Amino acid sequence: MKINIEALAYKKIMHWVNKCPFEVSGFGTVVYDKENHTAVIKDAFLVKQEGGAAHTDIDAEALALAEYKAFKAGGEMRFWWHSHVNMAVFWSGTDMDTIKELGGNGWMISTVFNKKEETRTALSYRASTDLGVFTEVQDDLDLTIIEESIDTTAWDAEYDSLVTRKIYTPIMGGYVWDATTQTYKSQGASLLNA
Repeated sequence: MKINIEALAYKKIMHWVNKCPFEVSGFGTVVYDKENHTAVIKDAFLVKQEGGAAHTDIDAEALALAEYKAFKAGGEMRFWWHSHVNMAVFWSGTDMDTIKELGGNGWMISTVFNKKEETRTALSYRASTDLGVFTEVQDDLDLTIIEESIDTTAWDAEYDSLVTRKIYTPIMGGYVWDATTQTYKSQGASLLNA
């Protein structure tokens, strides 16, 4: 299968990947052209999530909303994307489990991005043999960008409203670390410089 991504979808994803200092993920719509055996990723969107250094947590309600967005956009939600921030693009064990789970419901294109604009794309789909039903994964597929000029100004508000960072605050002797000022604070007063 040939996999293309429209420039709008690609640039939205890269905008969010570059904006986010931790892992971020989302979904997108795909239109499949049977005659040319080509899938085109038409759009990408975020869902409400909590991200960390190596994961994102998306709840079932957010996933249902994503399905609705895809339906309204006139495509099928057959694209899952996420970032590895500054790390290499590869499939972690959790990523591969997600890819197989999503592909087990029909078929799904999955891509991991990083801030260096590297990508890795896989296609997963349900397959049936004499031995039973399983999920097949074709990995390291080419992802071709369909170029066009795009205005990216509206994406920041969507990111700010849907993505929050889970922060663990160290406490030392009753003083709480303030990551913004890089100091320990007690009742609003700065006591120690880091």
